[in-house]
Amino acid sequence: MLVTVSGGLDSAVLLHYLLNKCPMDHIHAVFFSYGQKAVNREFHHVLKVTEGLPVTLHRVDCGDIFGNSDSGLLAKGKSLNSGSASEQMREHGYINAVLPGRNGVLISAAIAVALHLGQGILAIGTHHTITMPGGFSDCSQEFINAKRAEAQAQGVDLITPFHYMNKKEIVKMALEDYKNDLRISDTWSCYSGYTEPCHTCSACTERENILKELGYEKN
Repeated sequence: MLVTVSGGLDSAVLLHYLLNKCPMDHIHAVFFSYGQKAVNREFHHVLKVTEGLPVTLHRVDCGDIFGNSDSGLLAKGKSLNSGSASEQMREHGYINAVLPGRNGVLISAAIAVALHLGQGILAIGTHHTITMPGGFSDCSQEFINAKRAEAQAQGVDLITPFHYMNKKEIVKMALEDYKNDLRISDTWSCYSGYTEPCHTCSACTERENILKELGYEKN
């Protein structure tokens, strides 16, 4: 099995979920570098999250494939807007951390990695989110179905255990089901490339709001 990892909460919880639910003693994980602002922080936290786990980690550089984009997610892109995803949608009509085509490219790349590693299952941590235009349309059910068909055509099963869950439900799993195995502080959600979370981007805002709702004191 191959799992995509980003250093974030979703993929960290997914790793523990799979290792607990599936009868296997080893798993492959792949991290993608695609020009994102936070690439160094993300990979640093991937190393933290996978430390001590039966995981073989692979890092893949997608180069300058998104070089013409001005998405706030990218090092070459615009500054990140502040506020949650829903706040940005209401104010601007779009989320400027969205990178059109990202999931399409990365899932296709992950399928290729799985094939070359001889892995017949690919797991990704996509979850229920804003999928309307201007949002994360490449997390929609229609999109995932298309990528699943692409994977199956090549002999790989694409699984999305969290697809019908929202972020709060995934964070709750981390705090309750895997509290002894996963430290929240070992994960990284911020889209900025700073050494500390910016506390203003949509990822930071969502993470901090949910953790506060669930009574978690430290981010």
